[in-house]
Amino acid sequence: MEPQQQATCESAIQLGDLTINAKGGKYVPLRRNGGPPVWQSAEWQKIIWHPAAFNDPTAKRVGLCLEPDEASTAQLQEIEQHLVRALTALSLSEPKVFGKFLTETDVKDRFQSCLKTSPRGGSYLKLKLDWGRVRIWGPNQEELAEPGDLAGRECKVR
Repeated sequence: MEPQQQATCESAIQLGDLTINAKGGKYVPLRRNGGPPVWQSAEWQKIIWHPAAFNDPTAKRVGLCLEPDEASTAQLQEIEQHLVRALTALSLSEPKVFGKFLTETDVKDRFQSCLKTSPRGGSYLKLKLDWGRVRIWGPNQEELAEPGDLAGRECKVR
């Protein structure tokens, strides 16, 4: 990774303040330029199978698995490496985040990457899709109300 790319990644995504919910669950939100982080794919990504929630055909928030291109994979790996370093630094300065100090290896072991490997060895990108917010366009740039089965189609993440 070139120094300029590293500086861009590190300055673009920051960790928010530790938040503890009523049940004691902890999370650290991500921020980018004061707002939520946004990742957009530059290239078309193949949809591996139709988005669905496990055992809930009426779910509005579903899993979406894509076959990422090399550039997207490299970019997401860079972002995740930056986040692991940032979480390690946070753990060392604020042990209450994880309940104890964690090394970078410890953080990596707990980190849930969006880049996955299937049992057959193929790699894929796992995201969440909200059917209420997604817009799907046809080949003539018309919005589709009923997209049908999305398996095997291509998309750009925006």
